[in-house]
Amino acid sequence: MNKLILLIMALFLISGIVTSCGKSSSNETNDVMYKLTHTAADAEYILSWDTIVSKCTDIGTYDKQEAFVRRGESAQTIPGGPVLNENSPEAWASYRFIQTAPTGDSAQAFGIFTFYFETDEELDEYVESRRISGFPFQEDGDFMTAVMESGPPFQSVQLYIAGKHFVIVITDVAYSDKSLFFGEEKLMELLTTIKSNISSLEITPLPTGIPARKLTEPEGYQVNLSEVKCNGEEYNLIVKPDSAVVLLGTSLLEQDIAALKSSGLIQEIYEIERKEKALEDIDLNVHCAEFYKNTKLSEGEACLRCKVVYIAGLPSENLDTLLEGIHSYGAYSYQVLSNNIRSRDIILSLTVKFTE
Repeated sequence: MNKLILLIMALFLISGIVTSCGKSSSNETNDVMYKLTHTAADAEYILSWDTIVSKCTDIGTYDKQEAFVRRGESAQTIPGGPVLNENSPEAWASYRFIQTAPTGDSAQAFGIFTFYFETDEELDEYVESRRISGFPFQEDGDFMTAVMESGPPFQSVQLYIAGKHFVIVITDVAYSDKSLFFGEEKLMELLTTIKSNISSLEITPLPTGIPARKLTEPEGYQVNLSEVKCNGEEYNLIVKPDSAVVLLGTSLLEQDIAALKSSGLIQEIYEIERKEKALEDIDLNVHCAEFYKNTKLSEGEACLRCKVVYIAGLPSENLDTLLEGIHSYGAYSYQVLSNNIRSRDIILSLTVKFTE
């Protein structure tokens, strides 16, 4: 049960159903200009807890946990609370959260995370890290939104709203026979209020108490695409601006990749390992961590089943078209390692190895 609660508390997962929390009130608008204070009051202005409770009174019956952290601080005393290191693109973060007392294997939780970014580049960096992790962001006027959900027994729905210096993440989860507090349909009703309130903000300079972001070059030997090997060693791969890197695996010994090479989508592609004598598909273990200077944007582990491994570099603008083509081949599996939309080089820390 402790593992269940930790999972719910730390969740940035997905799924949802519509529940029977009371009828929604009309969407709120706010024509009064509000000046940022760079305190927890800003998160409350964008989406107040009273507004949440008015739309789902059940939430108001539980004690709210909350924390506000600035760059270089953490809220580790609050389970699931935000941690912002000195390299974080976020200047500050607000956390408001409730959870039910577990009954057997049943539990519920609801949280609102508000992140502030001083520059558009830092906001784009965060959104891109989420996009690489599979969040389907779509244009929504001056904002971008994404919804992820998962099904029973662990139900969750997660709503992202990004734009105008802010990212708002609302997470609604339930386990076993419990229902979600909101569900996707009712969470989407909050969008107009959030976007209107953010748009009415007057952005003010960060106070001196919030340190500037510290960007340092990562240590270690830096390599180009052609130097990466499938030997279990860690490589710091240089990724140029507006460039993507994809790891491709195939279970065919003589897979013809001529169509990929001649498509015009890929700039570079290298075969980094081949297991010709294998009788069955081989599990390829991959671990990667992407860095903007010394800041970790995303990390992931993948286990691809394949006999031949390729690493490809291409313009970021070609990535979606390439993945559509790979899907049509059928024999390929892949992992997007990096999609650098920033204005400078990044370093991709990458380890690749066949399972022995």
